[in-house]
Parts: sequence; structure tokens; C-alpha cells
Amino acid sequence: MANYREVLIKMVHFTDEQVKFLKRINAPFDGSKKISELTDDEYFRLDEFIADYFQVYGIEENDDINDAGAMCESIIDVLSE
Repeated sequence: MANYREVLIKMVHFTDEQVKFLKRINAPFDGSKKISELTDDEYFRLDEFIADYFQVYGIEENDDINDAGAMCESIIDVLSE
């Protein structure tokens, strides 16, 4: 029987909107795998890619977070669950 953490990990997934965004920005994730199926290398590569993208494209000159930044934040939230 799966423990509580394993059940939660299997329930965590990206929304369709997040997957479309990841594809649009050429992130190293094509939506074919569940988050729980990513290898450690795939997981960390995606996490680093999103963090870098956020820093470059997600923050306006006045330090406000734009739409791309908000999407990056939502993806980071999913990855951290």
C-alpha cells in the first residue's frame, strides 16, 4: 500500500496551460511524463530552466512580475510540492 507522500506525489501534475507554456518556451519537458516519473536529472534540469527563464523574462524593469513570471512561479510551486 502506498504511503501518504507517494499518493500526493502521484496527484501533483501540471495544468494544460502550464504544459503549453513549457512547450512554448522550449523547456526540457514535453508533457509526456508525470512529474513523479521524472528522473532526478530531468527534475533538476527543468527546475533550473524555469528559474533561469523567470529571472530573464519574468520580471519587468520596475520589479513587477509579468504573465511569464507568474506562470514560472506556478510551475515552481508545482515542482516544490
